[in-house]
Amino acid sequence: MSGFSSNDPNTLRVLVVGESKVGKTLFIRRLCYDVFASAASWEGGNRFYWENAWPPTVGVAVDVLIRDAPVEDRPRPTLASSPISVDDDFDSVEVGIPTGREEVFSKEDEEIGLQVEKRSPLLAFRTQTIELYELGGVVRPGAGAMLPLQRLHLDGVVFVYDRADVRSSARLRGWFALVRKFLFSEGGKGPHLMLLGALRKPVRAYLPSLSGGREPLPSLPDELLLDPAFRVRVWQGMEKARDASPRGEGGWIRPLNYLIAFMRAVGWVMWMLMSPSLVLSEMFQEERGDVYFRAWVGKIEWCARWMMWIDHWMTVALTVLLFGAPESSFQEPCHSSRSVLNRIHEDPHCIVHVHACHLYDRIAFESTIDEITSFFDTLHRYKIARYYKQH
Repeated sequence: MSGFSSNDPNTLRVLVVGESKVGKTLFIRRLCYDVFASAASWEGGNRFYWENAWPPTVGVAVDVLIRDAPVEDRPRPTLASSPISVDDDFDSVEVGIPTGREEVFSKEDEEIGLQVEKRSPLLAFRTQTIELYELGGVVRPGAGAMLPLQRLHLDGVVFVYDRADVRSSARLRGWFALVRKFLFSEGGKGPHLMLLGALRKPVRAYLPSLSGGREPLPSLPDELLLDPAFRVRVWQGMEKARDASPRGEGGWIRPLNYLIAFMRAVGWVMWMLMSPSLVLSEMFQEERGDVYFRAWVGKIEWCARWMMWIDHWMTVALTVLLFGAPESSFQEPCHSSRSVLNRIHEDPHCIVHVHACHLYDRIAFESTIDEITSFFDTLHRYKIARYYKQH
């Protein structure tokens, strides 16, 4: 089955990578069980997939998307047709085969003097199978986890990042280096790439809620609110406006809470100073008990602490050996998220960049479905061209 899937021109293999909790699983399930699903399966998937919380993906999860993809109905190239040329720099394929009926019969029409009506290329629908391999972002994979993926002959890689979180896009630098190391050949050839900026909730929901909860949100475009630094400034301005308002909710409750907290702190200090253990120090010393017993208790506690410390670090070492180093141990350099995204976007293999993919709602998600399917269609055309070249 694996050999047939890798050689079948209508089967694509796409790897989905990114940090944990950026929306990789939600993106795949929107595609497989929501948009490209029948009405009956969508109702069942709606109850099962959207009303339950999903645990983070550990390892590799595989989902299959089956859809009808439009392709040009081109005949198989023969000796009379021009050969297929491959651009080594950009790994692009140019198919020099007839694109329509007017090109096929052009010589015959010239001989008999007939005029042929110009027509667009014929389109046909083929059943396309897309295997989506989701790589968990909880633990950064090592060479052992990437070796099976390297042998799958992947057609594309999707880098998913949280559009409203700068850290998720900045950490794509490590994922991009991992993909370039294991999935690209020494000559620079490898799968095509796509950047996907995911939004798991509406843009205005990313604003921190004030304690009052009734302040109107400012009328600002979504592109500005997607900037985390700008969101912080907006929230600070809303908080200052709320505090400056004489009728603002919590205007007199907050100073009262500060006063109560101060009185509690003063009372706690006074209770410590007036404690019998400090006033009656001699009596307190007599009630301590045997000194040797306290020494043995201290030794047992010291041994228990060392055993817990050794057990913790042995667990960490085994986890690193089995699953690779966790993401917390990676010291990410101070790279801006914009420079990382520009570096991936400017790569010759990156062909699509979806800036804002709304995953929280089906209708909002369908607004970006054309860009996503165009990525799959491009991969399909490249694979069909390579298939014709080999056969």
